[in-house]
Amino acid sequence: MEFSLATVVRGAVWRRTSMDNDMQGTARDPRFAALRRDDWTCQGCGCRSSPCDEDLWAGLEVHHKDDNPDNQELANLATLCPLCHGLMHCDLMLEQGRLPGRFLWSERIPQRFLTLFVHVRAVVEARCAPLIEQGLVHSAQGRSTGEERMLRLRERCEAVEHALARCSLAGVSLTLNGRKYDLAYVLDGREAALGRVLGRLVRTGTKIRRAQTAAHLQPLRWLYDWRSHPKARVYARSAVWGQAQEWAGQWLAESCRLLGQARLS
Repeated sequence: MEFSLATVVRGAVWRRTSMDNDMQGTARDPRFAALRRDDWTCQGCGCRSSPCDEDLWAGLEVHHKDDNPDNQELANLATLCPLCHGLMHCDLMLEQGRLPGRFLWSERIPQRFLTLFVHVRAVVEARCAPLIEQGLVHSAQGRSTGEERMLRLRERCEAVEHALARCSLAGVSLTLNGRKYDLAYVLDGREAALGRVLGRLVRTGTKIRRAQTAAHLQPLRWLYDWRSHPKARVYARSAVWGQAQEWAGQWLAESCRLLGQARLS
């Protein structure tokens, strides 16, 4: 499920449903059937989890594609991690201050790469913290193979973060209802301001005009702040998200390709 902010921002009211871990009723819950069908894999970024006794939902959520929470048809449901689910409703999340991070402008970087980066970065930092405290970052002695791998991933994360700093909104313009806006000016340091603009795109104007504006905004991406997003911190310390090899390797392979390009932005 490849997506950008321009195509996923929703106009309907988003009603969060509790993902409780009660065994009662789980077998009959259509959302749980969607999790099983998708093999507990986020259909947005590809991050895979697995259920356990403490969390049958495996840290994942189920998205209603038509924004209607009463439509529980299996075809209308998609498994998403909370980060990708938040992006599906980014205008509302931004206005509520529940989407810490910043906007990027890049044709070459898919949104799923950025979201997966947050998963990897949060886990890597949590697992490298003891090595930093013990002073083992610059010494190969006493480190296991897994710890070596995490330190290499940490170096790659830092290189990617440095490259992403060049993806600026400066000079990017948006035409809305015939008027041209500078995105950096519209944003004015407040992510919620652009969130409201994105919300208006899907709530007002003709279908053709909304489609034209969405096409113009295709390179718009969202980079979560992995340091302050509560979900990212939970992932990093949860046993449910312990299978980092699979999705960290997936992200690492793509980061090599992206960093190898002449221009990341």
